[in-house]
Amino acid sequence: MKRAKIIDVFSPDVEDLFSYRPDDPENFCILLQICVGISGNIDEQKSGETFDLEVYTPKWLLSNYKKDEIIFPKHSLIVFKYDFECIYQKLKKMVESCYGDSWEEIAKKIGAFAAWEFEDYQGEY
Repeated sequence: MKRAKIIDVFSPDVEDLFSYRPDDPENFCILLQICVGISGNIDEQKSGETFDLEVYTPKWLLSNYKKDEIIFPKHSLIVFKYDFECIYQKLKKMVESCYGDSWEEIAKKIGAFAAWEFEDYQGEY
């Protein structure tokens, strides 16, 4: 049985996620890109596939959507304030809980909460 492992977490919106401080830690939205591989692989530090996840606060939702709008947030993580260590630990726990007999099986499980770069790919994996 194979288990997923986070190789890296980065963002096109933020240079250093650990030192970043939004103007309002209770009103922000950033895109996280999570590079995930298989735990125990010899190449686990070099190869992985990317999953995207938006992280935002309820205040950000209220400031960007009308109260009468209805939204279906997919591949989102809602937090009440920016604390990347807390966000990272939650992601790590979620990713590492995904296991299976194949990478495709694992990736589909991670895809339930983060957008897999090959989510709609129809060829061979």
